[in-house]
Amino acid sequence: MKNYASSPGFLTRHSLLLRRTAGVASAFAWLAIILGCMSLSIGERTTLPDDRLAYTQEGSVHVEIGQELDVYYPVPYALPPNLEFKGLDSYTIVDQQPDHFRVRAKMEGNSSGWVAYDWTARGVRAPLPPPPVQPVSAAVPVEAVAKP
Repeated sequence: MKNYASSPGFLTRHSLLLRRTAGVASAFAWLAIILGCMSLSIGERTTLPDDRLAYTQEGSVHVEIGQELDVYYPVPYALPPNLEFKGLDSYTIVDQQPDHFRVRAKMEGNSSGWVAYDWTARGVRAPLPPPPVQPVSAAVPVEAVAKP
């Protein structure tokens, strides 16, 4: 019985085949890594800048010193927005929700009166509510309708 694996021609052919297979596999792996690291986009995909997704609302509020006031946004946000105040730093944001915020005017010394703040809110607008469901009228049989 002859052992083909021990013959020199058999080992040379299989060694060459093994090296070629390993070379092709490593070339495909290298290509996959290179293409995976690139920002390759197939098809026409458009992305919107972040500014187009942000919905901005502005307003002003007048608060009596030492008091709190709830301010409701004209259009609610999906999540609590980024809220910025312009002007004085004598305020505290007590609470912030997607539809409103609560601000407190700080007391400084024995001051009294009113303080005005300008605010700007930026965030993702809440989705519109679904349209109201129209009631379905019950069908009236023809026999029940009065004849003239």
